Amino acid sequence: MILFGIIWFVRTVKAILFWTYLWQLKDYHVGRFLDHFQTEKGRSLIFNKLIVLKAGMLLFLGASLFLLFTDFPIPAESFILSMGIGSGGGLFLLYILEAARTTQDLVRKRLRLPIFTKKILLLLGINASVFIGIALLLFEFTLYVMNAIGDKVGIRGPYGNGAWPLDKYDFKTQKNLFIAVGGLGLIPLRALMLGKDDFLGKDSQVQIFYGARSPEEMLFRHEYGRWKERNIQMELTVDKECADWKGCVGLITALFDKHEVLQNSVAFLCGPPVMYKSVLAKLKKFGFADEDIYLSLERRMHCGLGVCQHCAVGSYYTCKDGPIFSYAQVKNIPGAI
Repeated sequence: MILFGIIWFVRTVKAILFWTYLWQLKDYHVGRFLDHFQTEKGRSLIFNKLIVLKAGMLLFLGASLFLLFTDFPIPAESFILSMGIGSGGGLFLLYILEAARTTQDLVRKRLRLPIFTKKILLLLGINASVFIGIALLLFEFTLYVMNAIGDKVGIRGPYGNGAWPLDKYDFKTQKNLFIAVGGLGLIPLRALMLGKDDFLGKDSQVQIFYGARSPEEMLFRHEYGRWKERNIQMELTVDKECADWKGCVGLITALFDKHEVLQNSVAFLCGPPVMYKSVLAKLKKFGFADEDIYLSLERRMHCGLGVCQHCAVGSYYTCKDGPIFSYAQVKNIPGAI
């Protein structure tokens, strides 16, 4: 497929350069350009045996692909499939020959090239944009063809510890859960709210402090009512005053000044890194132990195996040892928070 892409690229570049050369030769005049195709030489550029052959091959190839991905009945189905396979091979061979000839013409300086004026460079830029668009469409179609329904897909992961430390604590009788989230940080913790009875216990107490830029950016707002019915206390704040907002205004730390934090709790923090320092200061003020505070650290992971070190946090790797860390693990590591 990569080889076909290179061959198609070489052949297409030659075509773009030729038609641009012809357009320049006719002084960029539409009438003169179209008149050229009234001549025998001009007609041969569009209607010749090679183009007719390619059109027939493309027709059979398209029909065979249609048959492969649909159950639409077509007469002589096996014949069309056979011709489609042969047409695909024939087109590939033709493109190889054209690419070889183009390379030969380039080496021997026989390619018809336009004079590269500003107007020509603009036209080439437009042509290049169209070419890239077509190439992307073909790439998407190739992925679709190569990954049909029923194919196997390989997935690596999950990496790291992959979960909040729910097994470490007895949330049913001994510990409560305090959650501080900002922006998109609610997403990784939503599963706990949906499966609270299974993960934490029906009688467990959960308190959420959630900060967002505006009410419209608060996630899963339609679920807050059901969460409250499950003994989940939701406290919300927005960064700036809004006409339709009657709740708390300010950063997430403003909620600590307005509401009592659940006692005897384990804290889960997830949000933008800039939020952590101020929230940690509040939690320490309320007497949370370092071992009972857990943070989800954001790092750009590349290899996922602890080899490239892009996600290193001191001696830890976010992809292997994280992304969930206790505050006790990372509090003395420079740059961790």
